[in-house]
Amino acid sequence: MGYATMERKEPGKATARSKDRAATKSNMVAPAKSAVGEIPSASATVETTVRRLLSLLPPENKQVVLSMAEQSIAPHMDLLVGAQADRATAIAHGVLAPSEAMLQDEAALKAAVVARTLLALVSQALLLTAREREACEGYGVCAHVFSVAGGREAAQLRAEARRMRPMAAANREAGKTEREIYRFWGDAALKAAGAAHAARVHQRGYQRGIWPAILQRPVGQLDRRLTARPFWDSASFPAAVALERAHCAIRAELDRLLVLQDRSTTQGWRADRGSGGGGGGGGGGRMQPVFVAYKSDSLKAGAWTDFQLFANGQRDEAHCKLCPQTATAIAACPAFNELLCGAHFFSRLGPGTHIGAHCGPSNLRLRCHLGLRVPEGCCIRVGDEVRAWEEGKCLVFDDSFDHEACAPRLRTRARSSCHSP
Repeated sequence: MGYATMERKEPGKATARSKDRAATKSNMVAPAKSAVGEIPSASATVETTVRRLLSLLPPENKQVVLSMAEQSIAPHMDLLVGAQADRATAIAHGVLAPSEAMLQDEAALKAAVVARTLLALVSQALLLTAREREACEGYGVCAHVFSVAGGREAAQLRAEARRMRPMAAANREAGKTEREIYRFWGDAALKAAGAAHAARVHQRGYQRGIWPAILQRPVGQLDRRLTARPFWDSASFPAAVALERAHCAIRAELDRLLVLQDRSTTQGWRADRGSGGGGGGGGGGRMQPVFVAYKSDSLKAGAWTDFQLFANGQRDEAHCKLCPQTATAIAACPAFNELLCGAHFFSRLGPGTHIGAHCGPSNLRLRCHLGLRVPEGCCIRVGDEVRAWEEGKCLVFDDSFDHEACAPRLRTRARSSCHSP
């Protein structure tokens, strides 16, 4: 069933067309300058803002952003315009702001959604090109569209849409658009003005109800029915218990990898050459080390390296051949192998390493860390709890909570990491 407001012509009342013109001018708006972390008041349209910010991007980035905007909108267009349009579902799912739904004319609605989507992508591009303050401005405008614009009537539309379309509102992807806005706005505010401004953005997102807790801020899929807690008792998970039982064998294979790592710094190593993987560099020049750099924007200091065994449902045969007992222990646990986005690997933090605060993309999984070589002083904070790894023990935690980790400056820490649904 479609969802739309009815046009009524009464003496002294505005027509639908005049309402569209007024909504286009007053909603989805923001000033040219606003405080970092603050939702702006209305003074300039989204269209005006996106044109100005788009002009700040390097020419080679503009077409990429425009193409990304088109691809982002296309899957939802049938919900927004045409014979099959269902604005209630679009609002409940979070792909259409109520203030945009107030536009009666389909062309005006489509233009508003395109402009807002493009503005979010332009803001992300500005964040990636170190123009954080301008990114904050763009994200603030996008937040305005979903929260302030349209006033009481927009709020009523949202409440009615969620009542009419409860399944759409409860979908794991519902609200992802707003979660992305506030997540990247917080990142921009942190870089532009510091932690206090980022916290203000996160608080606003929590007050909007887009996250279940101020310290639990996943961007991707979110199932609000799941119990939310930072750490879980490893004894409650047979897979974690099985890893702990195999701890000695797993650590022995880690020690062998560390020997190979030392050897690779002088003569090179590659898993597909030689008996047992520890051959020389014969004929291939300098070959890759055993542990390779783990690429993450969260790494603030030190060195973070890993040795992958399974990734995205795929087994690395060469690596698993070097660690057969570890691979067998992981493969024997169904809970570790039910997620296509799961990964299992040895992870090392070098002396003085700090993995900065960040949130994982979803609350549909848990992380399981088995401590293998753990110097004193290594710790991890998840939410507002701080714990230390123990050799032979698993730490199970929900990485959709804000978390960070550090290793002391004197010794390297190693652990095995797994995902569990």
